[in-house]
Amino acid sequence: MAISLVTRAEADFTTAARIGARLVRLVLEKGLPERTLLNVNVPIGAPERAAITVQGRRASEVSILDGVSPMDAVSKWIGRRAQARGREGMTDIDAVQRGFVSVTPLQTDTTDHGALSVLTRWDLTLGNGHGG
Repeated sequence: MAISLVTRAEADFTTAARIGARLVRLVLEKGLPERTLLNVNVPIGAPERAAITVQGRRASEVSILDGVSPMDAVSKWIGRRAQARGREGMTDIDAVQRGFVSVTPLQTDTTDHGALSVLTRWDLTLGNGHGG
């Protein structure tokens, strides 16, 4: 299990520790499917709910803002804003943005099983080693 706070600022880990302890008790009591890991994201604040989520995909949107400092110096601020891309079910990104703790089950097998049937139709004959 991995537990992360969703912040770049200094933070209090009390809520994340409480949630982690609760999840560990549940895993010990109920178990997990073989080769399953939990990725837990905890928003800042005091979340009241948790959501079982799917892994989101991020698409970064770059923005460039013109600014002027108090001393009339012209500046440009470049920033990225992550956006959740559409997936079936609530993503971890959606959940955290709504103030929920996100609990995403992951598996250690990252094989693209959908691609196996495509690749098995490839001709992988290696020939005799002479450029074949």
